[in-house]
Amino acid sequence: MEVLNTFPGTDQTLVSFVVRTRPDQQIIDMEKFSDELTFAHCAENMTLRFRSEATFQAVIQSWNWVNSNDARSFVIVGEPDNCNSGDIRDPWLVSQASFDTNTLTAYLDATLKTWGEVADSYTLEFGNMVSPSRKRYLEASLEGAFHVDLGSKWPSSLIDKGNDIFKFTADCVTCGTQGTLSFGGHIEGNSRDGITKVAVSATPRGVRADVNLDIILSGAYHFLGTEEFATNSWELIRIPLPAGWVIPRLITVGPTAGVNVGYSLESIEGEAKLSTGMSAIIPEGSSAEINLYSTPRFSHSGWIPEFEFKPVRVEAEVTAKAKIWIEIVTSASLLVFGW
Repeated sequence: MEVLNTFPGTDQTLVSFVVRTRPDQQIIDMEKFSDELTFAHCAENMTLRFRSEATFQAVIQSWNWVNSNDARSFVIVGEPDNCNSGDIRDPWLVSQASFDTNTLTAYLDATLKTWGEVADSYTLEFGNMVSPSRKRYLEASLEGAFHVDLGSKWPSSLIDKGNDIFKFTADCVTCGTQGTLSFGGHIEGNSRDGITKVAVSATPRGVRADVNLDIILSGAYHFLGTEEFATNSWELIRIPLPAGWVIPRLITVGPTAGVNVGYSLESIEGEAKLSTGMSAIIPEGSSAEINLYSTPRFSHSGWIPEFEFKPVRVEAEVTAKAKIWIEIVTSASLLVFGW
């Protein structure tokens, strides 16, 4: 069985989930016959009432298979509207079935399971690693879920250091990030070995960080490098993943992007206000991939920022040696079937 989701109105697939069951087990998608139902109750005593005699007879012929052998079972994939499950398509394991021909009703002994429990083996692909030729919908709420907006504005005050001898401040005039990260993944596993293959990729689209600074330097001081304030670095901002990145009971992907800033001081002589700026741009076409079950586990192409600098404007005389730097760091966490 394969369940898919695409962007509405396009051919771009977001999620492809292929489930392969054991020889003594079948899988049935309620969505395929939901129009033939007049009533559905999705619970341990599942009740499905059908619209036509012809459809009901076909159901008896197909589903009665489960009653002839205790080892047999089949999985019904709940259709969200009929099962009142929101966006969730739950797998129900059916071990027995009975039929009322007078009311065209099927009564099923069903147990709610997770996908990890019912799949003998499976392949899960999501985001930009999926074939673009699919046209079936699973959850419209996933639209855009694998494209993370990195847009942000930073605090106006970055650095405020000093004492009676020197002063060093750096304020952001216009600082922030923009662009998006497109994530994709390929996961394989089976009931015997668990997850056997995990590959997650990240591709930037227009990712950049802009820093425009007003810097004040004053005093007369030569740093030895041992002062606790002479050099420092910290995470300026961390941009979390939007909430839409959860496919309930199937997969949770949690990428984040962090912007780090740092400085180092060597000497200050004089007093001045400096204005300058720079942009760090991740080249288009860059890519990074984590593959947990291969060597090497991490590979990347590009991701080295291209810098654009603005000229330094100085309002007074000063002699100083100081550095300020920024860097963009991305990371991701992955949870499949709750493992």
